[in-house]
Amino acid sequence: MRHRSGTVFIVIAAALTVIGTMIHVFPPHQTVLTVFLGLAGTLFYVTAIARISGWTRQLRRVAPSVMIALAAAMWGALMGVAPVAGGTVALAVLGERQTCTVTEVDTETTRARGGRMRTTYVHTVHCPDARVHEIRSREDDRHEQGSPAEVTADPKGLMTAKFVAGAYQWTGVGVFAVLVLCVSALPFFARLVAPSPPPPSAPGGFPPPPAPWAAQPRRH
Repeated sequence: MRHRSGTVFIVIAAALTVIGTMIHVFPPHQTVLTVFLGLAGTLFYVTAIARISGWTRQLRRVAPSVMIALAAAMWGALMGVAPVAGGTVALAVLGERQTCTVTEVDTETTRARGGRMRTTYVHTVHCPDARVHEIRSREDDRHEQGSPAEVTADPKGLMTAKFVAGAYQWTGVGVFAVLVLCVSALPFFARLVAPSPPPPSAPGGFPPPPAPWAAQPRRH
């Protein structure tokens, strides 16, 4: 029963992760909701590993606690990489490449962690299909006004257009695949450290009677 409920929690965690990724990649592009669903998925997965490993009945043992820590770290990392991997795969499947023209470049400056200033370049791009895209990038992917640029975008406008040079994060896809393997294997290791079920007892709390074929003590 403990393992079955743990499996149900893992399925719920996976569903929340998929929904959060789709909300980030496709409209309405809600990053806050994606983070919320990711935290909820992590909680469900950690609860699943705790139930499978019998953590509440082994508080003094190290192995179940290590399982819980690994579950939280791996699923949290999985949720962090999932939007990157999902966006890369979606653009690779649904996106179309075009050579467009950068007609305007603006800058936005925000304060990052540690008090440092971060500059984002906002490009207005006109493409041959008469569509206009707004593409944000860092300094390493900045394009000059009036210059041509290779752009990949979904023809239906469901995904955010990106410059081809920074659109495909295949390293993130590889990391995501490794994390999927890790979170899939962890429940099996959690079962190995789970305590064995107690032997069944007869009604009233007494041990069960010996089997009829069991050896009987000799009487003198």
